[in-house]
Amino acid sequence: MKTSAQILAFSRDIGGAQALLPVLIAMTIDERNVTILASKSSFSLYQEYQLQCELFDESLFSLKPEDYVNKLIARWNPTLILLGSSPSHSSP
Repeated sequence: MKTSAQILAFSRDIGGAQALLPVLIAMTIDERNVTILASKSSFSLYQEYQLQCELFDESLFSLKPEDYVNKLIARWNPTLILLGSSPSHSSP
């Protein structure tokens, strides 16, 4: 089933979710059509701020990230994708 989402927000780690959080809150207040895909680690953060989100399949993402992301794009058909990222623990 193809669902229309104007904006798709995606972050795999909690740091990326924290980076997206202020933007997503502002977009929600502005009543933008935002779909948030959350990992298990970031799901509770979004719930804490009463943002609607759904879990993405981390095992499929880990297996073939490019294929999984292409399927997300095909399903949601976004006009804008917001990606959250944070540095790895080994970064200086």
